[in-house]
Amino acid sequence: MHYTCNVACSRLSGRAKKWSYTLGSIVLFNHFVERFRRHFWCPIKQEKVRQEFYRPHYHQDTSSLQEHTIDWINKVRYLYPPIPETEKIERLLSHYPRSISNTIRNLRLQTVDELVNEISYYEYTPKPMNNNQNNQLSINSATNRDGNEVSNANNSSQDNGNMNDNSRYHG
Repeated sequence: MHYTCNVACSRLSGRAKKWSYTLGSIVLFNHFVERFRRHFWCPIKQEKVRQEFYRPHYHQDTSSLQEHTIDWINKVRYLYPPIPETEKIERLLSHYPRSISNTIRNLRLQTVDELVNEISYYEYTPKPMNNNQNNQLSINSATNRDGNEVSNANNSSQDNGNMNDNSRYHG
């Protein structure tokens, strides 16, 4: 095997490591990648991941929204054909509580990196105690990281219990 194939194989573990012993002599790295994808990332497996990604979700596990977002970005990163960035963002927003997704949607993000940054900002920014009187003032707007007001006209009254008066996402 070519040197880069040896390096790649040395980084594998578990089933992939065992599989690498069956390769024989692969000279070019792109041939190694092709065989690896054919074995571990065939169209059937990709379609299962794609269907799961497009299935209606609501983040309910113990991971943070940021971890959930990063996990899904990594799961769909190498799908073929690839999912456009803005479509990934829109699908991921459907995994979040409505009050968060509506506000982030209004930011018109273009990359999943921007989405991860916004979710991180949301999760790790201290939130004040809930105060219903102040919540009524913030129902229709929020503030993005740059301090600009973002209209949140799509906000549902179902999510009012999740709002914080000074939080930019609980509007």
